[in-house]
Amino acid sequence: MNADEEEFSRSPGAIAQRLRMLQARERIARKKKEESASIKAPSQMQGIESQMKRLKTIYRIINGTSAVTVVGLIITFFVMNAQLILGNILKVKFVPPLGMIEKIIIIPLDIFMVFIFLVIISLLALSAGII
Repeated sequence: MNADEEEFSRSPGAIAQRLRMLQARERIARKKKEESASIKAPSQMQGIESQMKRLKTIYRIINGTSAVTVVGLIITFFVMNAQLILGNILKVKFVPPLGMIEKIIIIPLDIFMVFIFLVIISLLALSAGII
């Protein structure tokens, strides 16, 4: 028998040995795959964190620059409310949450805007004779 015939022998011992070798190769391949996956996970998290920081900076720049005009103030109000709802409350991944100072600014402003809206609605209802 030559080397090729020994490698593909049909005896039960040779088959069992080949099976053990294949299982060992699969275990090694699985371990390598798990190790590479565990190495990639932290780097992916770092990438997500850096993107979040970049988005947060962009949102702050947009909020700051657009607040210069009256239309900008309205846009900033809506953007900050969207960040408050989506980023802080619903925790959407691609919307950065507001910081503490931004929350201190927007929440009283929201309460004030609701109050103003209710006053305007009641004045309109009074002038129309509904109330």
